[in-house]
Amino acid sequence: MAEVFADDIYLDYSGTEEKPESKILSPKINLQPNPCTNSTNFVLTLPEGTEFNIDIFDALGREIRTMNAVSSGNQDFINWDRKNNHGLAVSTGVYLYRFTSNAINQTGKIVVR
Repeated sequence: MAEVFADDIYLDYSGTEEKPESKILSPKINLQPNPCTNSTNFVLTLPEGTEFNIDIFDALGREIRTMNAVSSGNQDFINWDRKNNHGLAVSTGVYLYRFTSNAINQTGKIVVR
């Protein structure tokens, strides 16, 4: 049977119409600003309800901060205020992050000035 696509609506010659499955955004994670002075934001676009962890490590590989959250399905902003798990400000330098979820895993570095 022939198919016709018009304005994101699927039509076949039987006269039935179906809407396509919802468009799934490809997961993305950005860090803004980087380098940072006071704080930085992890900017996320993940499917709604995705649980994720952000672990931040110093240059020696010691875990200094852990953050956990659940995505809204829209663009989320997770702020790191340059503080460790004890609430103390970290010094300038290079830090590493590990982002883990069932949608995406990513590592990177954060420069703190």
